[in-house]
This record gives sequence, C-alpha cells and structure tokens, in this order.
Amino acid sequence: MFDVGTFKALIVLIAVYGVLRLGRGGPLLPEIETAVGGLFKPQPRGSGRQGGPAVIALAVTVIVFALLMAKFGGGLISKWPFDQFWHQAMVDYDALWRTPWLSIPGNALYQFDMRLPVTSHLMPALGLSELFPPAWRVAASYVVLFAGMMLLFWCVGATLGLRPLPRAVFAGLVALMVVVPVGIDKIVWFFPVNFFTTQSLLATWWGEAPMLALATVLAFYWIGGCAGPLRNALCVLAFAAGAGLAVFAYPAGAVYFVPIVGVYCAVFLLTSRSRGEAIWKLAAGGGVTLAMLALQVPRFFINLYGYTFGSYFFEQVRAPAASLIGATFMIDARDFDLRAVFVFFVSIMAALVLAGRGPAPVRRFAIGILACEAAIVGAGFANALTLRAPLLFAYAETAHSALWGSFFVLVAMAIATLIDRRLAGGMPAFAAHRRMIYGGALAAVLILFAAFGPSPPVLAYPPQTAPALEKLAHDLSIAPGTAFRGKVATIYAREGATLFEAKAFAYRDAFGSDFYSDLLPLGIPSLNQSQHWTSPVTFAFLHRFFAGEGDSFEKNFFWLDRFDGRIARLLGVSAVVSDREIAGARLNDTLSRDGRTLRIYRLDDVNLGQYSPTRVMRVASATDAVRIIASDGFEPKRDAVVEEAIGSELVPAQSVSVSFERGPVLRIRAVSPGQSLLVLPFEFSHCQHVAGSQGARLIPVNLQQLGLLFDRTADVSIEYRYGVFDSACRGADLARARALDLHAIVKTPAR
Repeated sequence: MFDVGTFKALIVLIAVYGVLRLGRGGPLLPEIETAVGGLFKPQPRGSGRQGGPAVIALAVTVIVFALLMAKFGGGLISKWPFDQFWHQAMVDYDALWRTPWLSIPGNALYQFDMRLPVTSHLMPALGLSELFPPAWRVAASYVVLFAGMMLLFWCVGATLGLRPLPRAVFAGLVALMVVVPVGIDKIVWFFPVNFFTTQSLLATWWGEAPMLALATVLAFYWIGGCAGPLRNALCVLAFAAGAGLAVFAYPAGAVYFVPIVGVYCAVFLLTSRSRGEAIWKLAAGGGVTLAMLALQVPRFFINLYGYTFGSYFFEQVRAPAASLIGATFMIDARDFDLRAVFVFFVSIMAALVLAGRGPAPVRRFAIGILACEAAIVGAGFANALTLRAPLLFAYAETAHSALWGSFFVLVAMAIATLIDRRLAGGMPAFAAHRRMIYGGALAAVLILFAAFGPSPPVLAYPPQTAPALEKLAHDLSIAPGTAFRGKVATIYAREGATLFEAKAFAYRDAFGSDFYSDLLPLGIPSLNQSQHWTSPVTFAFLHRFFAGEGDSFEKNFFWLDRFDGRIARLLGVSAVVSDREIAGARLNDTLSRDGRTLRIYRLDDVNLGQYSPTRVMRVASATDAVRIIASDGFEPKRDAVVEEAIGSELVPAQSVSVSFERGPVLRIRAVSPGQSLLVLPFEFSHCQHVAGSQGARLIPVNLQQLGLLFDRTADVSIEYRYGVFDSACRGADLARARALDLHAIVKTPAR
C-alpha cells in the first residue's frame, strides 16, 4: 500500500543514497559490507572505553519506548482491539483460577472445555504482568517483554562479536522494532506499520513466545563453545528449559515455534567448529528429543490440534490457494506495503552476503536465518498448493522475525556509520561537534513527537463497562466460590459481506461495548465461541441451532445469527444481546444511538444444572441426536438423548446447586429419591474427572452436554485436565466425534 509513510521513506532513502554517493564513484555495496564488518572489529587500544556511551544508548532506547507506550497505550490501539481483550482475559483467567502446572484447564467462562491452550504461570513476561492490577497488565507485559528482548539481543550481539556501543544500539533498535506495538513508524518513516508487531498486538503471548524460542536457539548455539564442562552443562540446562517452555507454556503456537527452533539447532549442529562442540550439541539435542518422546509429546500435540473444529471439519474450511500463498511469508500480499518489501529484501540480502563473508558467528546465524526462511516458504507453498490447510505460515515468520530483522538493523547501523564518515570528512566543523548535533537532533525529534504526536489513548483494559454491561456482570459474572447463574448469547444478524468484527467494532463505538469480547474480562460466561480451539461437537451443535443452514465459517470464527429459545434455555442462556427482535424472551433494555439499536433480553426457566430428565432416548449418530432434539416433541426438562444404556429408571433430582471453585472445579450438590440424571449446561469431555459421591459418573447427553448420573445424593467435584501426562482424553473425544459421524450435521458453507 503506497501511503504517505511510504512516500516519506522513499524521500529519506534517496537523500541517504545521495549522501553515500557524495564524492565517490565506486560501488557502494563493498563499502557497506566493510562497514558492517567494522562493527565487529576488536576495539583498538587507546580508543577509550565504550561502556559509558553504551549505557547512554540503552537509556535513550528506554526513553523512546516509554514515549511510544504513553502515546499508543501498550498495543490496544490496533485494528481489532477486542482480540487483545479476548487473549488477555484468557491469561487473566488462568491466573485467577490457579490452574495446576503442566495442565491446560477447562474454561468455565465458555463450556468448561479447553479454550486457549496457554499456561500463564509458565510464561516469564505474562506471568510477571499478573503481579500488577488488571488495568496495568497489558502495558506491564510489554515492558517486561521489551526488557527481555533487549537483554536477549544484547547477548546475541555479544555472541556475534559486536563491540559494547554498537551492541547497545543493536539491542535497543531490535527491541523497539519487534516489541513496540505501534508508533515507531511515526519517528522512523521507513519502518512499515505493524510489520513485526502484528501478532503481539492481538495477543501479547505472540510476542513473548518468539522471544523464548530465540533464547532457546541462542542457548543451543552456546553449547559446546563455552569454556569448561560446567558452563556447557548450564547451557544444556538453559536449552532444555527453553525447549520445555516452548512446548508447555505456549502449546497454542508450538506448531510454529518448535520447528523453527529445530531448524536453527540443526544448522548450528552441522556448522559446529569442532568435534567437541558437535558432540555436546548432539548429546543435548538428542537428550531433549528422547525426553520429549518419552513424555509422548508428539501424541500430546496430535490430540491437542486434532480435536478442534478447524481440523475436524478440514474439508469445509480449506482455504483458496491464492490466499494461503499470500500468507506463506512475511510479505503479505493482501496488505501490501512497499516498506515491508524493502525491509525484508535488505534483511535477506544481508544474510546472504554475511553467510559467506561475515565473521564466523555471524555466518552461522545468517545460514540459520536462510535455512529457516527456505523451510517456511517451502512448507508454506506446499501447504497452499496441496493441502490448502488454513495454516498461516506468516505466524512462523513471527517466530524468528526478530533475528532476521536484526540483520536489517546491522545494515542500517553500517549505513549510518558511512554517512557519519562522509559528513565528518567533508565538514571539519561538523566532525568536531557531531555528538552534540546528533544528540540535539534526536532530542528535538522526541520533544516534537511528545508535544505534537497523537493524544494518549482512552481505550483501556479491562474495557470500560457500559451501564447495561455492568448489569449483566452483576447478575451473571462468576468467580471462585460463586454459583452458576447463566450465560449471555450475542446474536448479530448478518449484513451481506460485513465481518462480525466490523459489526462488533461499530457497536463498541456506539455503546461503549460490543457485548462479546467485553464479557470475558468481566467473568461473564458466554455461549458464543471464538478461535479454532472450539471443539468439533460444540461447534456443530451451535452451528446447527444458532446459525443459518449453510452459513459460512472460518478456521477461527463462526457467526451466531439465529436464535432457538428452547435450545438456548437448555444450554443455560439467561440473557441475549441482539440487533434483532427475539421471540419468546423478555425485553430488559434497549440501546439506540447513531442509527443503531441493540436489545437486551432475559430468559426465564433456564437450565442452571437443575434439568433432570426421566425419559431418555438412545442414539448412535449425531444425525439421530439432532433430529430428536430439534423435534417439537422434545421437552428438555423431561427428555434427554444419550449414547449408552442408563440401566434403572430415572427420577427427578431435587435441591440442585452448581458452583465454581478454584482449579477450576465444578461443584455439584443434589439429592434424589433414587437414580437421577442431571443435564449440566457445559460440554462433555473425556478430559473431565469426577470425584466425591461413590458411583457418580459422567456421560454425554444431548450430543454436546455434560450429564451427571448419580444415586440418591451427589456432592461431587468435576475437573477438566489436559496435559502432557494425560493427553489421551482428547483422542477419545475425537474418536467419539468420528463414531457419531459428526460431519453429517454440518453443511458445507456457502462461499
């Protein structure tokens, strides 16, 4: 996209080229190459210490970061801020409910199944951010991430052999480039908007996970090259810890991060400088691999990714090859920016040149960058042209973009050095005062930006609550120790090709809330599902009863644009927010502004866990289950669809209560004159475990719901546990979906 920023960048580049060519007739590339090499030359004796200037350079970087953070609010000013709310709410949820280590919890805000598989207590940056109040957590995570990225690339610079001052500039610029959410393009025009930070804008863990992956790569590089076995052993431990966190802390993105780490490790192993280094690296890499195999980590990921609606309904969500090719590497053809092409081209060309002519450490990293880039582009094109799976390989670019982007920084530093030499050589007066001139120019730019840059944002996390949303939170929000009081369903009518996100954003502008993403930070359970981690069964059930037949859906999202009051009550929906009239519901509030209207309805006689049917019908397929549930004769209080024989006759349960405890845990209490079945408004999964009353057991009911079968009394705790040590349960869920022929009830979407 050729915008004003691109035009300004071209003017700057032309001016830079003119200065570099001033008084010279020879080719520039050899001079630039020599200047890059000069950054790595040992400091001559008597040239003075560089520690003081290095500290000043780092301090200036911190000031720039603070200024940009103040102006752009920690990344919340993005294209779709609700996505940031959603991801941060998931991380906050994990901390609030104190989920066990190495386990991905059930999410009580949705259906008490898995939602976003990340474990924040294992995340360095996001984990530390949880020490701050909610309003500060997003900004705090960026501050910790920025500090971590500066430290990481200070270590990378030291490994590459940069002198202290160039190393400080190198670390600071890379950290700004890949961490600052938005705004750096306002100061440095040739940086493309959100080029390195797109994913971290939407979910801060997308910024932290690549940092951890690159730290793991760096630790592997050091193995075998340190002085003495103790230091090498410490590097092995650091590598093993990083590899473990990439798997256990960020399983949601490990499909991208783990292969990136593997490619770099393979390159560093093959380019070992000695037999001893190769032996150390081979032993470390082999040991970690064997440990992962012993823990059945591959099976953990197969079960994790396999039981998602995007994977299960793969044929329906296969993407056009053209759209996938546009997302196979960093230059996204769908949002073209000439500056992005320039940065990417310079970075890769620098890696190509330095792979053959740079210092030894630089060569090895350059080869790793090129090998990784070739793997990403190759796998991305193969996927686009053969599988057509909805995998965006641009995510893999994010995983190592800081490293290949650092080569652009090296080139920029070399060009700045050449410009300094040309100006100093032609103007003795400038040479005598150039430090003061540079410092004054930088100070002037920052002061002008602080004074005349954009106003600080008013968008904050958690989102400010509109009065209607406050009422919903008061009535329905959950926390440890509270009772379940129902869910909210957000039903937006389709408007042609308008995206759901666009409608949500318009309602946020009009009413201060979209009544969708804002629910989760307030602890309000939601019927609506988001992200491809939704299970196939829940997706199929919601799509069948709350979406138009044949409605399109994507890997990450599907609309709820139709309302079925009977099924909504069965699923525990107590409130409905919609831009259309809802029959059979009690109108509670009407919001009108800017030509838009939203209505908030309340439902009575909702299933909060007390539905206790006595007539059960056994089915063998999803088609039969849906046919019975959708029929006029199906009465949810009396009837239930099951997949196995119950045994004795059922009687209605009495005095039923459903509450939540930390873990999270569903706590169910009930009494009965005999054997009873409770239909709980949550999703059934083999990953759920029941403890308490002897003989109580969990069964699937009504295709999607969790059934509790007990005799006379129930005082049970139900936990959802999925982790590397208990991953087979999701495989069992997938086997159940296949046995029920779940595909048959989801129509091929209209394109």
